[in-house]
Amino acid sequence: MNVLAVLQGVAIGALLGFLFFAGLWLTIQKGLDSAHPGIWFALSLLLRLGLVVLGFVWAARQGWQNLIAALAGFIVVRSVLSGRARHQVDAIKQRKEESRDEHQS
Repeated sequence: MNVLAVLQGVAIGALLGFLFFAGLWLTIQKGLDSAHPGIWFALSLLLRLGLVVLGFVWAARQGWQNLIAALAGFIVVRSVLSGRARHQVDAIKQRKEESRDEHQS
C-alpha cells in the first residue's frame, strides 16, 4: 500500500466533500432568495452529484485503498462543515429571537 496514494485519496475526498457541501450551502442561500428556487436546487444537485461521482470513479480506478481514503476524506469534511453550518443556523436563530424580543418591548 502506497502511503502517498492514500494521502492523495484523502485529499481528493476532502476536496470533493468541500465542493459538495459548500455548494449545497451556497444553493440554499441563493435558492431561497430566488424567484425560481426549483431551478437552483435541481441544477445544483446535478452539478454537485456529477462532480462527486466523477471524483469517486477516478479514485476507484486508482485502487480500492484510494477509494476508501477518498470516502474517509469526504466524511471528515462533511462532519466539519455540518458542525459549522449548525453553529451558523443557531446564531441566526438567536439573533432573530433577540430582534423579536427588542421589538416586543
